[in-house]
Amino acid sequence: SLSEEIERTKRYKTSLSLIMFDIDHFKRVNDSYGHQKGDDVLRELAKVVGNNIRQHDVLGRLGGEEFGIVAPEINIEAAGILAEKLRKNVEKSLFCELPEDIIPFLVSIRIIETFKMIDIKHY
Repeated sequence: SLSEEIERTKRYKTSLSLIMFDIDHFKRVNDSYGHQKGDDVLRELAKVVGNNIRQHDVLGRLGGEEFGIVAPEINIEAAGILAEKLRKNVEKSLFCELPEDIIPFLVSIRIIETFKMIDIKHY
């Protein structure tokens, strides 16, 4: 869980990055093809992303078309490289045979790195 990873980050004074992303204009999928097709797209997205992260990274759905990845022991630079890899793989993937000209699958990505924790009582 996220709280366990945060505690591990504090204990070992390592990095922890969070990568959050969502599908741009996802509402168009549901409006044009229905919620069942939208759910299919979300499952395909999770599969594409899940196949491109490390075994100990954790992928989860935050809600709607928003997802997050907890990436332990990875700094913001490495998380940026991973995020770019994911973006490229999502954009080149075919999702549930939707017409390519209707909706391009682009994702918006945000990255957060925790600060290496220090005990301020010693200062």
